[in-house]
Amino acid sequence: MKTDRIHDDLFLEMGYTRAVVTGRSKYIALRYPEEMAKRLAESKQTRFHMFTNRGLQKRAMKAHPGYEDADQLYDLVADPGEKTNLAADAAHAAALESMKEKMAAHLATFPGRPFGELTR
Repeated sequence: MKTDRIHDDLFLEMGYTRAVVTGRSKYIALRYPEEMAKRLAESKQTRFHMFTNRGLQKRAMKAHPGYEDADQLYDLVADPGEKTNLAADAAHAAALESMKEKMAAHLATFPGRPFGELTR
């Protein structure tokens, strides 16, 4: 059975998080509105992706060591469990930049909804 490809990547959004997923990679960006970022910095509280059941987020934090990182890049083929965040690894800088560009292109289709430096 032949299946035609209908897209090159997917854009996902939940709470303060946006993501782009391709066949091999996932880029997750966690960005807070200015006032929220200030409150989090002052309180030193755990970062979170959205207001929800904190128990679910605690489980996610245990399963995904990079959960609180502002930028997350995962190789879904080599690391399907998303345990190793490659965003800070210089060897993956080009892949990270490519995924950020894909995200910026998606974000440009939502005018009036800024998302940090990723909004054009």
